Amino acid sequence: MRQLTKLFLLLLALTLLFGNKAFANDYCSVDFALRVCNLDGETLDQQYATGTGESANLNFEVQSCKWQSNKSACHPSNFLAYLVSITADNDGTNFLLTGPGNVTLPVSISYTDATNFSAAIPADGSEVEMNGTNTLQPVAITVTVDPLATQGLAPGTYSAPFTFSARQTGGCGSSGCTEFNDIAFTVNVTIPSQIVVRRLNDIPLTRPSSASQPIFQREDICVGGTGFSEYNVSFLSENGTTGTGGGSYPFQLNGSNTMDAMPYEVAFAGSVSAASGTSAASDGAVPGTFTRTTDLSCNLDNATIFITVQASDWTSAVDTQYTDTLHITVTPE
Repeated sequence: MRQLTKLFLLLLALTLLFGNKAFANDYCSVDFALRVCNLDGETLDQQYATGTGESANLNFEVQSCKWQSNKSACHPSNFLAYLVSITADNDGTNFLLTGPGNVTLPVSISYTDATNFSAAIPADGSEVEMNGTNTLQPVAITVTVDPLATQGLAPGTYSAPFTFSARQTGGCGSSGCTEFNDIAFTVNVTIPSQIVVRRLNDIPLTRPSSASQPIFQREDICVGGTGFSEYNVSFLSENGTTGTGGGSYPFQLNGSNTMDAMPYEVAFAGSVSAASGTSAASDGAVPGTFTRTTDLSCNLDNATIFITVQASDWTSAVDTQYTDTLHITVTPE
């Protein structure tokens, strides 16, 4: 009977031990001077978009105070600073999210405490001191994507698990300081295919000095985007058969004062150094694909539109001015 009693007491002790461990994972418990609420197990889903979606917040609440002597409430005027660190896959400078083909997307993380103090969180796991409050107050983890880092990435979701650690820095009194080192959250960043054409101006056409030469003009533009490497190009002439103008030619200039029509040719090159480009077909499509070289900001020209009016056409003109509206469409491959 004595042996059975000892065995029962041992099992009871083990049950209590495991019970305390489970309770310690309640990071929001009112029994702690440092409380972290609504972070553990949460996921930040970020839809990346240049200009509006480089950053996203994961919002939760934190309290860091010194207990009053009876450990029943926070001291009304004694807020304790606390140290924060975040760990995840990283390259020493940035945190890394993994996406299609196991390709990584670097992101940076900052933390904003309840006093609106914000600090960058080092990717190497170093701690940063933040300001405490004696009640639960909103805080935020901010994840930021550098637009340059998205160049060449395949569209899709880039994800990683993170671990958040927090500990009070001292001055906790006889009740002791609180420390957490295993609060888990997840970050998902979705990179969509986005494409833009910028730096496009009207294209003036001026006849050459020799009647045997074609009219030739180029317009340097920028094509940029995120989430793709190659793109297709097509053109539409509002006056021509590629558009809805009911013209006679795929690309057509119409006289301003007469019904005279003048055909022209369109070509495209994926650089500004090319002397000529790939000609658009009769349906407006340009054969082949072109390589994206910049993001959505498109600060510099990186492609060229070429316009040609053959000498036999412009020398037969009966009007003094001809115009058309040319549309360019770029599509991620």
